Amino acid sequence: PLFWTACTAWNGALKSTPEEWEDYLSQRRDQHYNVIHYVTTQWRGAAANAEGLQGYAYTDKLTVDPEFFRRIDARTDAINAHGLIASPVLLWALPVADGRELSPGYVLPVPEAIKLARYIIARLQGNEVVWTLGGDGRYTEEFEDRWKAIGRGVFGGRRVQAPVTLHPQGRSWIGDAYAGEEWLDIVAYQSSHSNERGTVDWITQGPLSARWAQLPARPLINMEPNYEEIGFHITPEDVRNASYWSVFAAPPAGVSYGANGIWPWIQRPGELIENHGNPGGRGPSTWRESIDFPGSLQVGLLHGLMEDFDWWDLRPDPDLLVAQPGLTEATFNHFISVLSSANRSTVLAYVPRGDEVRLRLPAERSYRCRWFDPRKGTYLDREYIEWAPVATLAPPSGEDWVLVLQLADR
Repeated sequence: PLFWTACTAWNGALKSTPEEWEDYLSQRRDQHYNVIHYVTTQWRGAAANAEGLQGYAYTDKLTVDPEFFRRIDARTDAINAHGLIASPVLLWALPVADGRELSPGYVLPVPEAIKLARYIIARLQGNEVVWTLGGDGRYTEEFEDRWKAIGRGVFGGRRVQAPVTLHPQGRSWIGDAYAGEEWLDIVAYQSSHSNERGTVDWITQGPLSARWAQLPARPLINMEPNYEEIGFHITPEDVRNASYWSVFAAPPAGVSYGANGIWPWIQRPGELIENHGNPGGRGPSTWRESIDFPGSLQVGLLHGLMEDFDWWDLRPDPDLLVAQPGLTEATFNHFISVLSSANRSTVLAYVPRGDEVRLRLPAERSYRCRWFDPRKGTYLDREYIEWAPVATLAPPSGEDWVLVLQLADR
């Protein structure tokens, strides 16, 4: 079992020096990450690589530059050499905003998009990978036929033996529309970069939490929750909230982390992000500063928490909760998410704002109660909880905590 813990380094393979890439991968490995996202051609965030090269050109015919891709080969090999899985984006696909003309998944005709994706696969299929067919794309409505044709053209008949996913644009749900696409192995979504009610409700009460039980069994993963420092308003708490809510909203499979200085690979203070507006006219922190942000480290602690349990046996269990505080306009970010094992011998509850947790305990069962601190990755032990119809449990503080109940030996 692999609890997907990814870091979003879109420009990393395009812009990094070998020494930078080595430092980055070593830190991610040591902080319990296991997957690296990156882009394999020019795209809106990098019209060329560090040497000024572009991966492909298209007028009336598709051509590729092998020298460009030799850099991608080397960065992919380095990911695997650190014991990490590479998740290369084959075709960036955003159909809106500045730089969309640099998205091969949007501008190339379907046959040429298929050829380009197959070329990249041919270079990298000897590596340990999870293919990300499209990046930041719209894969439903007017683009649904296009992307199903591309997916079938690239992966139909399972030409390559590695898992495949699609990275959709913000608050876009593909689980139902692609339920019958046999080439798609992992259903990804992007909750986007907001701590407002619409985004929080979309994660906690939207299509993911409402539909997972009716869909084919596939990992369901938020591959772009809040980027730390994006817009200079997303805090480590916002990163933790979005990450834990996402993991607890469906059978746990993992989450991806992003920082606003890592994904564009900011190398110098003051450097701006290409085609991305740069709020306030200033660039984000450098990638090297960002890998030590609190939220960056705390996603690794989330990985550590899940590895303490048979997380693949956990399922959302909102019926255990007597009262849900996160349903009003004023308290939407107090939403408590609950997971349990099949026999409820293990119960986890994410408590984002220090509210009391009132749980219905299974008949005649006593539990050992602990609180996990998602900021430090440590547990605080508490007393055994003797059976009662309803148990009321108060977190140690008004910050976010994870309640852990495990069946007690009698």
